[in-house]
Amino acid sequence: MYIKSERNSEYINQRHIKKEGAVSLKKWSGLFLVIAMLSFASVSWAAQKKVLYIDAYHEGYAWSDGEVQGARDVIGNKAEFKVIRMDTKRNGSVEFKKQAALQVKAMIESYKPDVVIAADDNPSIYVIVPYYKDSNIPFVFIGLNWDASYLGFPWPNVTGVLEVSVVKPLIEMMRTYAKGDRLGFLGKENETDHKEADNWTRKYGVELNAKFVNTFEEWKAAFKELQDQVDMLFVVNNAGITGWDDTEAKAFVREYTKIPTSSSHDFIAPFVLLNYAKLAEEQGEIGAGIALQILDGKSPKDIPITNNKKGQTYVNLAIAKKLGIQFTPQFLKSVKVINE
Repeated sequence: MYIKSERNSEYINQRHIKKEGAVSLKKWSGLFLVIAMLSFASVSWAAQKKVLYIDAYHEGYAWSDGEVQGARDVIGNKAEFKVIRMDTKRNGSVEFKKQAALQVKAMIESYKPDVVIAADDNPSIYVIVPYYKDSNIPFVFIGLNWDASYLGFPWPNVTGVLEVSVVKPLIEMMRTYAKGDRLGFLGKENETDHKEADNWTRKYGVELNAKFVNTFEEWKAAFKELQDQVDMLFVVNNAGITGWDDTEAKAFVREYTKIPTSSSHDFIAPFVLLNYAKLAEEQGEIGAGIALQILDGKSPKDIPITNNKKGQTYVNLAIAKKLGIQFTPQFLKSVKVINE
């Protein structure tokens, strides 16, 4: 009896253990299921967040492409990322810009983004200012040249990133090889390049012999004239200049450059002696970082306006040779060299 009873007890205990294990397993399975569902819900919630990126210009313009890529890299899979382009570099009329702004406005209303990144001046001028002051939609501007106060920014729903040129080091680098202090400025006939020149004068007290052009033929004529009128020349941009040809421009500047030249755009480096280039990607990266802060619950009014900090120095050895300039090996090791 005792033996039989012991066996029965052992049998009962084994059944109890199996049953208890099964119940525990069910409990853990249920818990894992709940955790998985919560995780999925969290991922789904994040995926539903939307970032709309307004490009003032067009795909294929190097500066814009860099800004977009910088923003896209930072956003990654943290939110849905959609780009709409206004194409106002190739189409400069006010009427075109207003129509492009209405298309952007329609996209905002249909897409319903959680935050909007507005790249360069025209989205701020033609979209944010007339339609979204004190809106519930948060905006992050990037690439506004030098100053945002002329638009009234910051607003409670607007903050962002200014684009500034590193002026003094560029002038000092050119002055090392120049015969005097007269400074020239060559840009496109548009509000952005005029604003750049105005800020050189207003912020740094620099006197400029400034010329603004629309076509490649006008650019070449202005470039040649300035070689004899100034001691140093800053070349702003070539975007939007009708008829521009890179190959012809390289040959032209190597033939007619007489004075030190510079720029702050990397894509102008093949046409000037010196370049301290702003990084388009940095504008996009900083702006996207601010957008992510807003998606995490921070208000734009609590995020101060900032500006670019980084840069890359280039030197053009073909133009240096034309001017009879020799750079030290130590200097060349610290920069990017264009040697075509």
